[in-house]
Amino acid sequence: MDIKKILLVALVVLFALSPVLEAGGLGEGVVFGKFIFRPYIDGSVTHDSNPFLAQTNLESDIFIEYEVGANLLFKGKSLDVYGSVFWTARNYFNDNAGQDWLHAPETLDFYGFGESLALRWGSRDKLQIRARESFQQVTDYSRQPYSEAYTSEYTEDSFLAEDRGNRLERNLINANISAGRDLTYKTELDITASFLRTDYVSEDVFDIDESTLHGELAYKLTDKSYMLLVSEYGVQVTDALPGDPESKIIRVGWKTKFTDKTAFKGSFGMEYYDDNTVSELGLDSKYEMPSFDLGWLWMPTDKLSINTSGANTIEPSSYEILNIRKVMMIGSSAGYQLTRSLMAWLGVSYRKDNYKYEDPAHDVIREINAYGGKTGIKYAPHQKWYSIYATAGYENTDSSIDVEDFEQFRFTLGAKLIY
Repeated sequence: MDIKKILLVALVVLFALSPVLEAGGLGEGVVFGKFIFRPYIDGSVTHDSNPFLAQTNLESDIFIEYEVGANLLFKGKSLDVYGSVFWTARNYFNDNAGQDWLHAPETLDFYGFGESLALRWGSRDKLQIRARESFQQVTDYSRQPYSEAYTSEYTEDSFLAEDRGNRLERNLINANISAGRDLTYKTELDITASFLRTDYVSEDVFDIDESTLHGELAYKLTDKSYMLLVSEYGVQVTDALPGDPESKIIRVGWKTKFTDKTAFKGSFGMEYYDDNTVSELGLDSKYEMPSFDLGWLWMPTDKLSINTSGANTIEPSSYEILNIRKVMMIGSSAGYQLTRSLMAWLGVSYRKDNYKYEDPAHDVIREINAYGGKTGIKYAPHQKWYSIYATAGYENTDSSIDVEDFEQFRFTLGAKLIY
């Protein structure tokens, strides 16, 4: 029996045993001392106007998606632990395999597994350690679709449009550890080491490993605001380039502690990038560009929250050998609590990719503009043991290579049960 079947059987058994264990009530989980265990089941049906992201001969389809998983929480005096595990499947009604677009899979049906574990230990007056690892098998947007270069404190809740590489079947392996300490009453230091591997199932797409060392020094200006100095060094390993690209970033900025209504963190500077391409190829291996990373959270009322984020970076191409791209992503989302049990939300985003060299297959430099939006409504009664939701999304990609243009609408209805 493989790991996916073992996981599925284990979760079903845990659901069956849940009533025997000490429970805090429906929706509050199963309690083991300081541990809280929360199994769940999620199912949805989606109408997809363009499942193969094609430009012409569009054939819409409907897919059913279901997921079985569990979350585990432990809160101690100086140690917090959060873990999750899930098994997911997506099945299309027609599964129109054979559509002719770049790196199209043989089938759209998908079965995947994922897990994550995060912990926080200690306090900032002495030393605080944060660590996180995760593994995901995905075929579309992932739960954490962004590399370290795209993440800020407020990115996770934002909708950000992606390129085709993040709509392909792949395995994501992510690990990071950070140490933070208040050096003095006015000075804070945080250092983070991270690793992200993107392993595509298709042999026509280049895998990439990203290793990053990130440092932030904050100096207190007022009770709520700090000046920032940010530095970062990264190495990328990919078969698309003969060398291992290196990135160096230096930025200055400002951040605020969260008040009753708002929090902000932003920094601006320069990124210096060297793809370390061998000189015999006659290519310029060094690049530089202005660099920024920002996030803003605003809660003007108890019912409304607005989240905005943006970042840019340089990275190797996933599709072309000996090519890199400059990427900029910005996004904003808002959530509104209509009633005690009803919430609505809306997110919009824009992404721009500029490649360095011509695509040899089309004799043109690839430039991509992607934008989109997503909105939804969720009904979750106060008991919190179930929720019903509906979402609608739209994405449009405009490429200098015409055959890569596409637009897509998705409409979803779903429900989630959580113990």
